[in-house]
Amino acid sequence: FEFALKSTDCGQNESPDLRVAMHTPPTATGPDAIRIEATAMTVGARHAAPLLTNYFFTSMVNQSSSAAGVQNTIGVQFSTRAPLSAGSAVRVTGLLGGATPDGPVTLFEGDADLFENATWVRETGALTFFWAPGNGSEPSRSYSFFFLLKNPD
Repeated sequence: FEFALKSTDCGQNESPDLRVAMHTPPTATGPDAIRIEATAMTVGARHAAPLLTNYFFTSMVNQSSSAAGVQNTIGVQFSTRAPLSAGSAVRVTGLLGGATPDGPVTLFEGDADLFENATWVRETGALTFFWAPGNGSEPSRSYSFFFLLKNPD
């Protein structure tokens, strides 16, 4: 019995694969021994340490209109220090006071095709989106997209 765990939390240039295996007979002591095989982490770009603390180099949100009751085009731009793998979630918060109800949101233009499952939560003023399968970010590259929210009346 064996399965691989892939770290989806960014913190390394390359997320290590951890393998959890149970062998019969077990290679460690005890009838239900579990052996965890070490996987070496690769050295980062320019010989950086394999463990990187990720943060946003750039994070910018702007709007097209502050007029009451209109559809407002919200622009988002960001870049990160370390790559984010496919399936990683990114959340934009602090967009309080809008009139758009909770639910899915369509991202458009820019790099919108790299993301999926964008969801808006009105109460918290948060947009959450995920890197689509087969995609992931490159360190220091700027990503951008737009979405619509209705301004309060």
